[in-house]
Amino acid sequence: GELTQRWGGLPPRVRAAALEVLLAQPEHAAALLDALQRGRIQRQELSAPQIAFLRAYPDASISHRAIAFFPSTATGDRSDAAKRLLPALQLRGQATRGRQVYLARCAECHRFHGEGRQFGPDLESATGLGKEWVLTRFVNPNRSVSPRALCRVVTTRHWGNLLGVVENETPAGLVLRGFDGEIVRLPRSSVLAVSSLEISAMPEGLEAGLAPQGVADLLEYLASAPR
Repeated sequence: GELTQRWGGLPPRVRAAALEVLLAQPEHAAALLDALQRGRIQRQELSAPQIAFLRAYPDASISHRAIAFFPSTATGDRSDAAKRLLPALQLRGQATRGRQVYLARCAECHRFHGEGRQFGPDLESATGLGKEWVLTRFVNPNRSVSPRALCRVVTTRHWGNLLGVVENETPAGLVLRGFDGEIVRLPRSSVLAVSSLEISAMPEGLEAGLAPQGVADLLEYLASAPR
């Protein structure tokens, strides 16, 4: 499609929105897979939930192609990453430096001290859970996923397939927050099906490139009292 043809000239924010458009309808998802196979779009530009969604796509022709292109969504054992960063719990962190790590790695989806986007849970609650709990969730977000953080696929009557987390659901309808942070309110009459991808909306690998000291700084910042 036109979006995939113009991909190279699109800024990152526009690409993120374009992926949602491409995933919504089977014909657009087919064009996305074409672009992936031709190398016009790189597979690392898709998040783990988006890959899982393509593999479980409601249209069998799309899911079969996606399973062949993405043989597995398994990300491997996270114990090595956890072991590498465990020394962070014994290091003295500096909250000022930790704020910079937060802005670079977490603020895209979480709010803390009035900064960041409100896609995932507010991190103010993390201050009382302890540094070890935060480190575990940071390194392995799929170890224990709350229903609030599960990725959902909502098949709609008029807008195709929408991917995000369900903020609220009532007999009248539901509220879906997309990966761009935008809220979509869907009346029940427009919702055909809701399914779960059984993975967290929080991606794995956020610790990539961070030394234990950087993680210690982040933990110290997230443990700090509100300004």
